[in-house]
Formats: sequence, structure tokens, C-alpha cells
Amino acid sequence: MPAIRIYQTFSVFLHIYTPEEDFLYAGLHVFFDRMTVIKHHEKEEEFMRYLFKKMIRKVEKAHGVGYMPIKYQIMALMSKRQISIPIYLPIGNNVLIKAESYETFKDVKLKVLQEMGINTLRIPEEFFAFF
Repeated sequence: MPAIRIYQTFSVFLHIYTPEEDFLYAGLHVFFDRMTVIKHHEKEEEFMRYLFKKMIRKVEKAHGVGYMPIKYQIMALMSKRQISIPIYLPIGNNVLIKAESYETFKDVKLKVLQEMGINTLRIPEEFFAFF
């Protein structure tokens, strides 16, 4: 299906560039309209839902990643998979965090703290850093 290739390319585009809010709102309208009015193949609907969530996330968090992804990241984006990030702790343990391509280091840091069971209301996240 040619539409899947377009959705895959659009997914990579959303990762590399931060479109203006008007573009994102127009895209959200188009995808919502296509998802609700026309019946599509299951895979195509799955991609549209994925891109819809991704565009909503871009509207909520206006800053972009801003770098060209490497080959495995592009493949992960095109197949809608999360990227696994190993976090090695100084005590010798490690934590494997799954992140979306659009998430920032701050988002990953919050996931790591949550995975380790650290209450960020009690201990501020600013006390923790990546090295």
C-alpha cells in the first residue's frame, strides 16, 4: 500500500523537523477526518492513530529533537517501534528504558526516576543528571 510509505516518511519528518502549530493542527484535522469518515485497511488506520498521537505530542511539547536520526532510529520510526535506551548506573546496575523518538532527555530522565521508584515530589529531578 503506497499510503503506508507516506505515513512512514511523515513519521521521520515529524522526528527531524518541528513544524509550525498551524501545520500540526491542519494535519490533526486531516487525520481525524480520514479516521472517522473513511474506512481504511487495518495497518493504515494503525499508522494514522500513531501519527495522530505523535502530532498531539508535538503540539503539547513545541521543542523538537532537531537532529538527523541514524539508520536504526529511522527503521524504528518507520515501524512504529520504541527505541530502547540502556541507562548504566554508577553502582554497576543498568535500566533499559523504552522511549518514543520524539522524547527528550528530560522525558527519559523522568522515566528512569519512575522506573527506579524515586518520588520526584520529594527529591527534585534536578538532583539527577546524565553523564
